[in-house]
Amino acid sequence: MNSAARRLCIAVPTLALLLAGCATMNGAPGSASPDRIANASPHNALVTASVESLQQQVWPGDWIPAAGGNLLVLCDANASNPDTSTRQDGDYLFYGSWSTTGEWEMPVDLEATVDEFSNWLSAAGWSDIGMESSESPEYWRVWATHEEDDIAEAMVTWYPAGNIDAAQPHAVLDVDSTCSPADAEA
Repeated sequence: MNSAARRLCIAVPTLALLLAGCATMNGAPGSASPDRIANASPHNALVTASVESLQQQVWPGDWIPAAGGNLLVLCDANASNPDTSTRQDGDYLFYGSWSTTGEWEMPVDLEATVDEFSNWLSAAGWSDIGMESSESPEYWRVWATHEEDDIAEAMVTWYPAGNIDAAQPHAVLDVDSTCSPADAEA
C-alpha cells in the first residue's frame, strides 16, 4: 500500500481507537492494554528522535503532521518486517507522515540539496540509501533505513511544483519503524 493510501486508511481510525482505548491492538473488542502502549514508548522515542533529526536536516522550520504524526499501527503483510513467520497478533510499528509548512521555500539547486542530504544520511549511519526523480509529477526522493533507531524506511520527497496534497512547493517526510513484538518489554 503506498504511503498516501496508508495515510488515509489508518490515520483517523487508528488515532481515535488508541486515544479512546476502545480496542486492543489486534482490533478485537475490549479495552486497549495500557501495558502495550507503555511498552511501545521506548520504541516510539527512538522513532521520534530520528524524525526530528531528519526534519531538522531537511528544514528546521515547522512541519505539519499530515497523517496525525507518529501513529501506532498493526504490522501487516506490507509492513517493514519482511519475516512474517516471526510476526504475532498485536505486533506493531510506528508510521508517520509530515509536510513542510507554507513558509518553506524550495532550494534553488534541488539536485545539490538531495545529494547533500544523501551524504548526511550516510555520515549519520543510515543505510540502503536510494534516490530517484521524476518529471511527471515532478519530484526528487531520497529513502534510507536506520536499524539502530528501528527505522525500516524513511523517505523524503521534494515537490518543486506541488502535488495532489498541496499546490505549492513542499517536502514530505514519511517514516515506517520496524515491527516490534506486542509483548516487548519497556
